[in-house]
Amino acid sequence: MALIAVWYLAVNAAAFALCALRKPAGAPGALLRLMVVIGGAPGMLLSRALFRRGPRETGPLALAYPLIWLALHLAVLAALIDRAGGGAGGWLAALGRVPGLGLYLACINAAAFFAFAADKARAALGRWRVREAALLALALAGGAAGALAAMDLCRHKIRTPRFAWGVPALLAAQCALLAWASAMGWA
Repeated sequence: MALIAVWYLAVNAAAFALCALRKPAGAPGALLRLMVVIGGAPGMLLSRALFRRGPRETGPLALAYPLIWLALHLAVLAALIDRAGGGAGGWLAALGRVPGLGLYLACINAAAFFAFAADKARAALGRWRVREAALLALALAGGAAGALAAMDLCRHKIRTPRFAWGVPALLAAQCALLAWASAMGWA
């Protein structure tokens, strides 16, 4: 548990510093987005509030993405703290009770991430694109976290309403479904 605390402190300190020192564009923006995805949302939001610097993206969910990642990381941390305290581990316990569920979720999220990233690369090159229905199907099949990570890191489909609102809603629904199934003892 101490290793997780050190991880989050380091990632948040890095996100805080990157956001405070951020220039208008370039690689630090991509690095800051990566820090937010891996747990640095509180550091970025604090730096933004204190120094009025950082990402100035526009769009319907410019500030919501760090808040979504913050909520997801808080849910994971709560489940880990519950497990460390002798509890069942909350909704994460379902991953251990259903054989293959963790592997399936890892694979579908990786597939969604790479499909979104490939679509962004193909869009930049003016080549054949991945169908929007296929991208949404991957998110619906359990890959919403991977899809959201690619959307955030690659800056892809963030202004398309069905993706900007739909993928975070799918992620919330998938987390709620997993929590409900775990509470009912089904998963």
